[in-house]
Amino acid sequence: DEALQYLAEALKVNKGLTDLDIRNNFFGSKGAQFITESLKVNNTLSTLNLGGNSIGLKGCKFICEALKVNNSLTDINLDNNYLSSDSVQFIYDALSVNNTITKLTLRSNNIRG
Repeated sequence: DEALQYLAEALKVNKGLTDLDIRNNFFGSKGAQFITESLKVNNTLSTLNLGGNSIGLKGCKFICEALKVNNSLTDINLDNNYLSSDSVQFIYDALSVNNTITKLTLRSNNIRG
């Protein structure tokens, strides 16, 4: 958790990084919460890969709250994060107000119709 907290703090003041791939680190919803706080203020990151981090419904809610205010991300990957059909409402709410996301990847989750 401590390493991810440092990364999240660095992202808050970042002025150059545009792509971040932190997939398969299994940091769960707590890690998603750290990243969320960064996304709310970061305006340079355009691509974020969070695949394989087991963020679940709670982590999805955190990330989606950030997407409502973030205006730089265009591509976010949430593959293999134990998301369920309940997660779709959070995603819908975020995408309803976010006008920069052009690519969202949700492969290998448990989203059912």
